[in-house]
Amino acid sequence: GLSGGVGASTASSSVAGAVDDEVLMGYVNYSTGPVSLGYRLTDNSAGSGTEKNVEAYAIAFNVNDNMSVSVATQDIEFDVPSGTNTTETINAFNASYTMGAASVRGTVSEASDDAGVSGSDDEHMEISLVLSF
Repeated sequence: GLSGGVGASTASSSVAGAVDDEVLMGYVNYSTGPVSLGYRLTDNSAGSGTEKNVEAYAIAFNVNDNMSVSVATQDIEFDVPSGTNTTETINAFNASYTMGAASVRGTVSEASDDAGVSGSDDEHMEISLVLSF
């Protein structure tokens, strides 16, 4: 089925002359059989002057009752009024295998222009074991 939502928030500052932070977001997710597709947009207008616009996509596939894999990408545009805009791009691959009360999970991701800094790249790999009691 299809699901979605929208949201908004405002963080008010108690500092005289400071601008409030405002966030607007929306998402849609569609699942059919073993496949799920997701899309998200976010607009974050920070009081500090830097605005972040986020666009993200993901697809997940349940291989069987125990294993799932997913691929995701996210672009964050750092809109700097007094400078050059930069877009951070993050790509990730995730896998999970569950057997009884134990789950082994792994993720590999790469980010270019990390945190909005041109030329700054980051790689991340994580493997975890989760036990439920």
